[in-house]
Amino acid sequence: MRKGFTLIEVLVTVSMVILLSGGVIAAFSTFNENQTLKSTSSEMLSNLRFAQTKAITGDTPSSCSGLSGYSLTFTADTLDYYTIEAVCSGGSITVNTVYLPKNVKFLALPSPITFKIMGQGVVNPTNIDFCGFNKVYRVTLTVTGEIIDAGKQPGSC
Repeated sequence: MRKGFTLIEVLVTVSMVILLSGGVIAAFSTFNENQTLKSTSSEMLSNLRFAQTKAITGDTPSSCSGLSGYSLTFTADTLDYYTIEAVCSGGSITVNTVYLPKNVKFLALPSPITFKIMGQGVVNPTNIDFCGFNKVYRVTLTVTGEIIDAGKQPGSC
């Protein structure tokens, strides 16, 4: 009776382990990319709701006179961050600046979105599309102020 394994048996086993490991790594990479886009969308939804709530309640920053709403303003230079601002009669006051994760950008520059005070509506309802890892993910804001996670969109960027 022989003891041990032949070279062919060892090579076949090692090859199978390498192939399975490669499949797991590729699947994890795709999963990680999808989760990055979903978390970016969740953060955008949260920030839209934050601005909406601040506007509905009329929460006025101490240095603001004549609050007319809260807005999200997007930057044209890098497409990788946006600011949440209180819109006052004397100008805007930045409440927060939010940076998108690495490798995620806005697909196109959205118009500034403003929630008017006391639930008076929304200025510039729009689709906000994120582009990352050759995938597009969308958040939609309707005229009535409904904020929708529209999810992954067809196409690539």
